[in-house]
Amino acid sequence: MKYYRVLSLGKFISGTELDIILLAFSELFSKLTSKHHKRIQLTIIEEQAYVSEVMTRIKELNIEGNVRMINFQDQSEVEKAYFESSVLMLPSLNRAKSIIPEAFSYQLPVVTLERDFVYEYIDQTCGMLVSADSKEDAVYEFFSIMEILYFDPEALKILQKGALRKFDGSFTWGDRKSVARAR
Repeated sequence: MKYYRVLSLGKFISGTELDIILLAFSELFSKLTSKHHKRIQLTIIEEQAYVSEVMTRIKELNIEGNVRMINFQDQSEVEKAYFESSVLMLPSLNRAKSIIPEAFSYQLPVVTLERDFVYEYIDQTCGMLVSADSKEDAVYEFFSIMEILYFDPEALKILQKGALRKFDGSFTWGDRKSVARAR
């Protein structure tokens, strides 16, 4: 089985939204055997100012061995994280709409909360939308999607191919101008 790497961008989401991803990943981690622990990783791209706060939360959840923190200013590490990741989990796209073409160019399906404007970017061919009325609902929904995509690599491959097709077919040059192709 291939490695399953979940990517999240702490720099572009609120602390509460990052906590949703941490709790969902922690839930997935707790449901897996030690054999599977070796095959999963959460990578968070974050501003240096917030790293110690996020690391404290990661230690509280007892997942520090499976979480990698990257400073968003280290472009070579950021690019490597995009290239190695399986899926991008962003509870909110309010500050991260410009990230979508970049994620798709790296064949990363995007999982986000359902919002009105999201439909122009994400559909069932290139990502998944989470419908949640509370933080607890969001944690459960993100966990469920992480679990589905971990245990169904074919579904993950379909979304990854769809993400690249969406990038190739839906984004104009203006959307693409800062995207470095990973293929």
